[in-house]
Amino acid sequence: MTVNEGHVDYLLDEDVSVPEAICRVLEEAGIEFVFGMPGGNTVGIYKALYDHRETIRVVQTREEGLGSIMAEVYGRLTGRPGVVMGQGAFVLAASTGALEAHLGSSPMLLLTELTDAAPFTHLAPTQSGSGEYGAYDAKASFGGFSKRVFQPVGGAEAVGSTQLAIKHAMTGDPGPVTVLYHSRALAGTVGPSSRPRLY
Repeated sequence: MTVNEGHVDYLLDEDVSVPEAICRVLEEAGIEFVFGMPGGNTVGIYKALYDHRETIRVVQTREEGLGSIMAEVYGRLTGRPGVVMGQGAFVLAASTGALEAHLGSSPMLLLTELTDAAPFTHLAPTQSGSGEYGAYDAKASFGGFSKRVFQPVGGAEAVGSTQLAIKHAMTGDPGPVTVLYHSRALAGTVGPSSRPRLY
């Protein structure tokens, strides 16, 4: 970790867990709050956020829709992406705040997962978000109110997608961007030898 004029740069000079790397990305972007409810594979990111509680405050809500409204207001007031995070299809309740962010040009991140439990799901196909027979199509669902939807399947891709989501939420006409983490994307570690290279 290095400090440049009050800005913290995290250099991945060692392997860290993917959720830890995602938290560092949020911290480096100056994000101060994460709104939502732990669930599914996002629990790993919530656990990692505990070690960053000095810089990122987690505000747990009664349901994801309330978190999205808080995230939209945060984005509108600060110009930095408001973050709402929760489990899979439940974050579709966040469409309330995300629609307002889309129409009002507020930067926002929706961080969620596919609840796919790869390589063999233990859940009903309707919960996997794959868009296959009997399952809802998560990418199309979130795409209805997001500028972009990223669906990373590996660790380095998960970190890179989070970085790109922040960039797209803030550039051009600001708005909501969704990252749908595959269960494999949040497992394992990333570091200096990760490919694609992490910045």
